[in-house]
Amino acid sequence: MTDPPPEDIAHEEFELPPAAGPPIGLWAPVALALIAGYVDAIAFVNLFGVFPANQSGNAILVGVAIGELDSGKILPPITSITGFVVGVFLAVRLAYRIPRRWQIEILLIVQIALLLITAIRLQFIPTSELPLSGTEGIFSLFAISGAMGVQTYAVRATAGIPVSTTYQSGALDQIARRTAILSVGHKLPRHPVRLEVLGSIFLTYIVGAALGAALGGDGPRLLWLSCIGTLLILIVRLARTRGETRE
Repeated sequence: MTDPPPEDIAHEEFELPPAAGPPIGLWAPVALALIAGYVDAIAFVNLFGVFPANQSGNAILVGVAIGELDSGKILPPITSITGFVVGVFLAVRLAYRIPRRWQIEILLIVQIALLLITAIRLQFIPTSELPLSGTEGIFSLFAISGAMGVQTYAVRATAGIPVSTTYQSGALDQIARRTAILSVGHKLPRHPVRLEVLGSIFLTYIVGAALGAALGGDGPRLLWLSCIGTLLILIVRLARTRGETRE
């Protein structure tokens, strides 16, 4: 007789305030993963040399800067990490403060606003002046990273499932663990996050990154597309909520 499968790693040890209204479907985290990959690629290749969403990569960059004793390299990844943490903190604080009925909508609006701060500014900066540096670069990186932090919480409320679009190492870990459980003949623990959802999020993040990189020098001026993608999710959410109210 074999031992029971391990407890699912996605289990939360604490409860966050639940959002009201209907989840808009599993396509939401997939769409947001596409946006996260798109933003990461543009930011890394053209703007800052760091990742607003992928904080595991930034942790490596901090370690490299420390190892090389290069103070100039350490500020961008630390700025991104700080902005991301502040974004998550802000999202959770808002979730406790605002009415549950409008929780998701407000979080998505905050994400759009933070992305727009830099997207609009980039329309007036010549390509020759990129990547961004100095105070303007730090401020822009902080805002975009904050947007990705807000998204990390918003996607859970929007889709109604505990997944993250900005933590690809975690997605791979869950995929590997669940595949291993299946390979020894066990059934997976009952949980709303399915293997196909995790795999789709991981692959879509890669697709988003490929799209952002493929734009080359035009990527920064097209950062606003990430705002349009988030806005579409917001519109669908509002339409579902309105339909539910009528019923």
